[in-house]
Amino acid sequence: MSATAKSAHLTPIVGLREKRFETLKNFEVETKIDGTVCRVQNISDTGLAFVSDRKFETNQTAKFHMKLANEHSLELSGRIIWSREEDNVNVCGFHFNNQYLPEGFLAAFEHISLFKNEIYAELGQFHKVQPEIKNLTYEIKNFLSVVKAKLDVLEEQIMIQSEAKKNSYWEVISSNFENEFVTQLKKYSKQLDTLFMPILDKELRKIHVNFFRKEVASFYTSNPFIGRALRKPQGYAGDYEMMNQIYRDNFEGRTFFEMLMHRYGINESSSLSVKYRQGYFCTKLIDLARDRNSVTIASMASGPAREIVEFLSKVDPEQSAKYRIFLIDQDLDALLNAKRNCFEQILKRNLKCEVNFLPISVKDIIEQTTASNILKSAEFDFVYTAGLYDYLTQPVAQMLTQNLLNLVRAGGEMIIGNFHPSNPTKTISELVADWKLIHRNDEEMKNLLAFSNFSSFNLHRDPEGIDLFLEIKR
Repeated sequence: MSATAKSAHLTPIVGLREKRFETLKNFEVETKIDGTVCRVQNISDTGLAFVSDRKFETNQTAKFHMKLANEHSLELSGRIIWSREEDNVNVCGFHFNNQYLPEGFLAAFEHISLFKNEIYAELGQFHKVQPEIKNLTYEIKNFLSVVKAKLDVLEEQIMIQSEAKKNSYWEVISSNFENEFVTQLKKYSKQLDTLFMPILDKELRKIHVNFFRKEVASFYTSNPFIGRALRKPQGYAGDYEMMNQIYRDNFEGRTFFEMLMHRYGINESSSLSVKYRQGYFCTKLIDLARDRNSVTIASMASGPAREIVEFLSKVDPEQSAKYRIFLIDQDLDALLNAKRNCFEQILKRNLKCEVNFLPISVKDIIEQTTASNILKSAEFDFVYTAGLYDYLTQPVAQMLTQNLLNLVRAGGEMIIGNFHPSNPTKTISELVADWKLIHRNDEEMKNLLAFSNFSSFNLHRDPEGIDLFLEIKR
């Protein structure tokens, strides 16, 4: 293939300079001036700067020849417009005479140079992916592709009939296929976790993550639950609406496939652990008032406070007057959602408890800012946090533990929840939604108390065995 230069009478325009390109070094390029091989420093549509062992004189006419990968060639005539010696080599400026390079040629040169580099870089990364992970990824892709294709065809067939018929089909799908579908995906999650755990090198792990996302992630993220984890509309995954989705335990999504994937997301092992928190804390709250005349409670990073809503739905209305509750979160939307959820129950059941909603952050509590002053005089009987510590480094978590425990009166209790490293969903969460948690083992949970005053502690596990609760007596 060859390209010939186009002729034009160029009129100099003062102050306007063509873009210079420096990408020729990235190609197999042979450049010559009057038959002498030279190295191009930069090139524009109307000329170039080059380096050569040969000396050229100013105003000397010459021919410029450029050959690309033995196939594409250009030949232009011109003259040397400046010449100087730098570090024992000759550097010259060459201007094409009444000619210019084909429009877009150099830009295409630059883009294709980068394009080639990206192609070979990506192909090189593919070969670094472990065969076991490749095979499992392709197996997951095949499973999800087949299920989605079949469900899409079925839905297209029945959507033109009636909404009632579509609902009937979904009821049968959910009762006869959902469980095995969710079970299969949970099995894949555990296998992925086992294969990814040994990959500690950050760059190599990134290569594996990118491979999995490219092949499979879109199947996971089209539904409301996992899609929200990926998009993080509140700035973080695991926000109040994701908690609400777990507790609602409904079929959400636009299609049969999306609804199945949503059901998988809210029934993964970590989601089941979240559901467990509701009953676990509700029982704790009800037990608190049995031998007390009043109870003061604080939930740190409360989110939608579904355990409080559950408690308000069950507490004896006469006993409710004993409770003074503080819901604390830096996310105002989460607090507003919690307020709506709580007051629906309070008004519905004519409860007498006091519920406060405080926009206070972890930083406020650690630095003891004026925003946190209201907590210092409360004398809490019970302080708890369920999902906050999964996002805190150990030093920050230790400082927060110390400050929160200082808010608990003598004889009171504090509970900290945190996922254990055995959580089988940690890998799939990272792969499809870039959702990374800080997991803690038993010793790391105990170490949270390194700088705190306490009388005793106990470690409690949820039924899944992956959510730890550090139960501390002040």
